[in-house]
Amino acid sequence: MTRLELSPAPSRLDVVSFAARYTAEVIRCLDAILPDLPLVLPRLADTVRGNLGDRATVYLLGNGGSSAIARTLAIAATDLIGSGGTGIRWVGAWDPHRIAAESTLHGFDAAAVGMLRRDGVDHRDLVVLISGSGNSRNLVAVAQHCLERGVRLLTLTGRTGGALAMFDPNGLRVDSTDQQVIEDVAHAAGLALLHLLAATHADEAPAPEVLDRPTGAEAGADDRPAMAAVARRRDRRCGSSRRPDRRPRTRGRRRRSVR
Repeated sequence: MTRLELSPAPSRLDVVSFAARYTAEVIRCLDAILPDLPLVLPRLADTVRGNLGDRATVYLLGNGGSSAIARTLAIAATDLIGSGGTGIRWVGAWDPHRIAAESTLHGFDAAAVGMLRRDGVDHRDLVVLISGSGNSRNLVAVAQHCLERGVRLLTLTGRTGGALAMFDPNGLRVDSTDQQVIEDVAHAAGLALLHLLAATHADEAPAPEVLDRPTGAEAGADDRPAMAAVARRRDRRCGSSRRPDRRPRTRGRRRRSVR
């Protein structure tokens, strides 16, 4: 039996050095992708504003770690933006039982397209595809389906964008070949985009209606009759014998008159 030779455990200096290099790479990629966020923001903003129709849906789809990122971003979007008053939905990955059933019928590569078709995806919706390589065949099939149906598309990929770059040349790209770096930067960039969208949506929301009410001395004068009526009702409920018009007693004894 061949004996396995284990490499020595890394030293603390090795771990710190790796963490520093990895962090520097993530920051470099984030600095490169953040200026592109305002360029793709209108695709999300139009959907949230309802310009594409009521009851729109934003689908965030991916495989493996990208699927976990998609689900997290959908939850964050619901907390940050909500429905926006248009009935918008945020879908971050499907029920695995639905995926298994669709895969059994049509194969895994066509499962995502089959579920979009069953959900009735159309021009009102937006599909966000997250992929490290950009070559996942099931996501490429989704991009083709969106192109044929006129559905808006946004891709968030790494490396050169892969096959998905042909469907969305202006999508978001993480400038790295490290899959872990791509996923970490994609997650951070997605959250930054949602915060930017939430700020834009808050600025465009109509201001709450302010009712005209008297202020200062006018407000005090107008409120006096109402406050007196409230006080009288309170006294009656409590059984108080106090009368608001009763004159207070004078202090001290009265002097007797001297005849």
